[in-house]
Amino acid sequence: MDPTAGRESRAFDLSRGEIPWGVVSSHLECLDAGAVLRRGFNYSSPDGLEDLRELFVDRFATCALHVDDTLVTGGALGALDLALRALLRDRPAARLVVLEPTYREALGIARGIGLPVVGWNDLAGVLRRDDVVYVVSTFNNPDGRTISAAERDHLAAAVVEADAALIEDAAYDLLAAVSPDLAPGVCAAVTRRRGNAWALRLMSFSKTVVPGARVCVVEGSAGALAAMRTVKFDFGTSPVACALVTELVRDPQTLDRHLALMRERLECGHAAADQAFRAWHRPPSVVGAGYFLWLPSSHMSSTEAAGRATAVGVRVSDGAPFFVDHRPTHLRLSMAWEPAERIHEACLRLEQSVAAPNDLPEETP
Repeated sequence: MDPTAGRESRAFDLSRGEIPWGVVSSHLECLDAGAVLRRGFNYSSPDGLEDLRELFVDRFATCALHVDDTLVTGGALGALDLALRALLRDRPAARLVVLEPTYREALGIARGIGLPVVGWNDLAGVLRRDDVVYVVSTFNNPDGRTISAAERDHLAAAVVEADAALIEDAAYDLLAAVSPDLAPGVCAAVTRRRGNAWALRLMSFSKTVVPGARVCVVEGSAGALAAMRTVKFDFGTSPVACALVTELVRDPQTLDRHLALMRERLECGHAAADQAFRAWHRPPSVVGAGYFLWLPSSHMSSTEAAGRATAVGVRVSDGAPFFVDHRPTHLRLSMAWEPAERIHEACLRLEQSVAAPNDLPEETP
């Protein structure tokens, strides 16, 4: 039977990792845009808009004690690019060490500047001094799991023991803040153990605050921030975007309502996907809150599986580019863009296209 027969023809999008404007518009349209534009600035300090940095220190920082302990960049990937270029200049034998799967864009940035990339699951005993560890520690990371407090301490100890560098990408910490198991952060654990360690934490506000506002606040050790400043020449990152984020963050209740709506959408999406997977007796690799789920494709390449999904009208991400060696083992599904009922339908359709023969339910006479 044709799995697409009689169903909606518009493609189901399980590849887009952002919340649609219509979901968050009511919270963003109420902001006083005039208050932003009346300031009339074109430039700010190279470190970024001071109002945003002050709010970050007051409400979100894990190791920054003063506004001078922070800087603002054009998104987390912009921060990562600056950090890796600064680090490679000071540590020419550096390698980027990642816990897999990781962001494919992070791998691309490293390879683009000639930084070798290696992947490990357990870093203890294998790090060397010139290494820089890149980790996304909350449940919205590419593998969908939160690093526990014990794992955080284990990782921090390995970094400090090797005198390696650390970049912690707190990509969606605002959404993870409600998790009772959320660890304070790897960067904070490293800098507590060694104050002069080379360590950074990147907190991105795009997607989770203002769609399209590529704003990232960076905190960390004095040495790491000083190195980044030497390669940052933009005379203030997107001042208007930073001011818009500041206006939303300034009122805790407004931000809390905004984030609660986003969390509710993601949780409903996960529940819908989980219900569909249960119907097909094929659970994803990771179940939980956040933007992403991973579906094993062990009986066929993830590229082939993604192609089959496209053929039945479901857009997914081929998981191979998220691994250092491009291993073709998983599909990545996003729970952000589609409403819950379409996610449920998309997962049912997806299963019919990529399930192994022994995963399919027996037909009833």
